[in-house]
Amino acid sequence: MVCPSCGRRIPRKSQYCLHCGASAAAFKSAVENGDGSPVRTCILCGAPLPEDSTADVCERCLSGQTPLHPTEPEPELLPAFEQSAPDDTATAKKHLPILKWLLFIFILLAAAAAALFFLRSYNTGDSADLASSAAHTTALSEDEQYAVSCAQEMVTAAAYDPGSVHFRKSDLSVQFDGSVYTVTQTFDRRIASGESVTQPYMAVLSLNSGAGSGYKPLSLKVGDDVLYDYRTTQ
Repeated sequence: MVCPSCGRRIPRKSQYCLHCGASAAAFKSAVENGDGSPVRTCILCGAPLPEDSTADVCERCLSGQTPLHPTEPEPELLPAFEQSAPDDTATAKKHLPILKWLLFIFILLAAAAAALFFLRSYNTGDSADLASSAAHTTALSEDEQYAVSCAQEMVTAAAYDPGSVHFRKSDLSVQFDGSVYTVTQTFDRRIASGESVTQPYMAVLSLNSGAGSGYKPLSLKVGDDVLYDYRTTQ
């Protein structure tokens, strides 16, 4: 079908020309005779056909001559819309917050597990130390236990910061030669510089008349330093 306004080929039964915009009314007026009767036109070039013609194509088109209006291929439909692939960058950005939360939860769980392991190890070691010291203390006699408390009192009284003194019961040793008790033990304390140190002590003392009756300090040695030794002055 050819538009009578611009002469360009358009699809059949078009309501308007997609090239010049002529409406179907223009098509109708162009294909009517003066008396209003329809005029048959060539389906190829649009030229009017004789009234007695029974064909839909004019003689010029049948003979292969160049038509009055060069034929144009019917317009093709637009190609199907191709949806682009999703943007990998946008997808990665969308998943990034989730990955951050998962990493944060993993670090939190790892820290909690490490803290739990440390506490269990500390409690186990402390419990073993308490059990060992309890067994060792139970093996001491009443007088020996009293001598230990007196020796610890001597050490605490001589310390720079008595409140920082902590005795380790695992290496406690008590010796008695008939009149004098010798107590050795390791303890922790804070010195004048503020530093915490661990040192052994050796306290020598005698009890007045048994447990709870008082004692007499004879000498005290902390590390390599002898704080006092009253035995040398007697």
